[in-house]
Amino acid sequence: MSEHVLPANVCPHCGGVFEQLANHWAQSATCVHPTLTQEQRELLKGLVMGDGSISNPKRGSGDSRMRVTSTNERWLRWLRAQFGPLATEPTLDQTGEELGRKARSNPSFDDSGGDWEYSDIYRMSVRSHPYLTMMRKRWYPDGEIRYPDDLHLTPLAAKAWYCSDGGISWTDSAVFAAFGTHNEADRPGFLCDLFREHGFTARYSEPLVRVSSTQTEDLLEWMGTAPAGFAYKWESQSRQRYDRLKMEVTG
Repeated sequence: MSEHVLPANVCPHCGGVFEQLANHWAQSATCVHPTLTQEQRELLKGLVMGDGSISNPKRGSGDSRMRVTSTNERWLRWLRAQFGPLATEPTLDQTGEELGRKARSNPSFDDSGGDWEYSDIYRMSVRSHPYLTMMRKRWYPDGEIRYPDDLHLTPLAAKAWYCSDGGISWTDSAVFAAFGTHNEADRPGFLCDLFREHGFTARYSEPLVRVSSTQTEDLLEWMGTAPAGFAYKWESQSRQRYDRLKMEVTG
């Protein structure tokens, strides 16, 4: 993918600057929604498997958009670069202080384990696009997300899922990569088969799909280079180095 990134509000067709760029594409007689590349479509697939959500616009109000949130601003900026003008700039959604205050105001909040730490949450959107409208119909058939039966992973889709809702798990005896999912508990075999078709042994223990510790390094290599902000999720050899890389991101 190109490293040259246009400002988020500049149309790549006419060079005009628009506050609502997706509206410009929808209403213009000459400028249209940029075509998504195959790489961008695979990223969208992996994101919706993780923490990305696709909106359900009201009838006649335009196309769906995708919202992605994360505590890792560098990751969102990497995503923004992959989508160019199709994505908005990452912005602060809620501060850790706001999240903590909201949590502590809940009558059921349990502070018996000591003080909880809350991180700032950032958000980025992939602008409304006909392809996302199609994805909404395919991935939310009854209004709730459901992985399509004919789903197949690619390295890039797996990378986006892993970064969005996965990571390295360390135990006393093993290290393994895990992928989170909260909506497919009734189909553990289906989830594991997504990895088995690529030669990886996987087990499901709600809410995680765990890849065999003996194949984790191969999986990380299969997914390709770590995106900005997530080098620590590709470190499976040294716990000390993992902790250091993670601290560089999380503080």
